[in-house]
Amino acid sequence: MVRKKRNNNKKPVNRGKKIDFLNSIKSFFFICLISLLFILGHDIITQAKYFTTKQINIFGLKLLSREQVLNQANLSDEINILSVSVSGIEKKLLQNPWIRSAQVKRNLPDRLMIEIQERTPIAIIKIGQKFLVDEKGFVFKEWEEQDPVDLPLVVGLDAYDVVLGSANNSKYFNAVIDILTQDIASENFITNYLIRQISVDKEIGLSLFSYEHSLKIQLGFNKFHEKYLQFNRLLSYLQAQEIDTDIRFVDLKDINRIVIRPNYEMEPTARRIEKDARSGRTYSRS
Repeated sequence: MVRKKRNNNKKPVNRGKKIDFLNSIKSFFFICLISLLFILGHDIITQAKYFTTKQINIFGLKLLSREQVLNQANLSDEINILSVSVSGIEKKLLQNPWIRSAQVKRNLPDRLMIEIQERTPIAIIKIGQKFLVDEKGFVFKEWEEQDPVDLPLVVGLDAYDVVLGSANNSKYFNAVIDILTQDIASENFITNYLIRQISVDKEIGLSLFSYEHSLKIQLGFNKFHEKYLQFNRLLSYLQAQEIDTDIRFVDLKDINRIVIRPNYEMEPTARRIEKDARSGRTYSRS
């Protein structure tokens, strides 16, 4: 009787792989359990009345109202302070062209702090349509009927002089901003007049027109501060000499040669003599 030999070449069972597989399943269910607990905890916390806002403080309001800011941020007075995204609120606020910057903070358990910085419009620029520009030279929105109207109107610029939504503009535009942001307080004779319009002539420079007395001031393109001070000194001298300082026209293009024209209507004969004098004709006394 012949016995069959045992096959000793059978592969051993890989128990290590089975253990790894079981450990993977355990880890998966553990992660799912932890995630579920986090979700449940999040829902409980974000719905808890303890974290319901009792006060939303908004700082920096000037032109905008509290209601406008809350609507822009999609906030209500009674929300869970942990259910809202701080960065999300900031992004929503910055979509309003009047808001330059926004910062939102939670003050647990029931306060939300919003600090905004509004843009301050300093002029209306007309380049076909009208646009508002702020004190940084940033053209931030198209002018609408509900926007401020008591601002200087800037004319004479072309579309390529102004980059909408930017402060990177032409030298002519920058000259306008330079005039409007001169910080010389009481030394600035322009403070005696409200600026109605700024006209840009790319050959002779900038001219200002006031509401009062129809005053026109030609400034050129540079040295605005020095020209203001020089003219102030001239006004002080004229007043000291008791000379009428009611002026209609000022030419300040050359700081060393100031030309002024009084604000009175010339007599017909005087106008004719002035006209003939410009043409070269002379008159002799009889």
